[in-house]
Amino acid sequence: MAKRIKPVPIEKYDGQTNPREWLQLYSTAIRSAGGDSYVMANYLPVCLDPAVRIWLTSLPEESITSWEASIGSS
Repeated sequence: MAKRIKPVPIEKYDGQTNPREWLQLYSTAIRSAGGDSYVMANYLPVCLDPAVRIWLTSLPEESITSWEASIGSS
């Protein structure tokens, strides 16, 4: 059975704030609730403004290969 998490509420990303800062906040919220990279990747669309979600879903398949790649980490 899948583990259920309940992250602290954060503002949806609307493209107006610094994306790196927002992703760091998002990552911290998910990890503090017990989530991992898989959870972060799957829960992300829920935390995006509709316009940003449309942009994300329009990216070519496999253009983001890991959570670390999405935030520009090495």
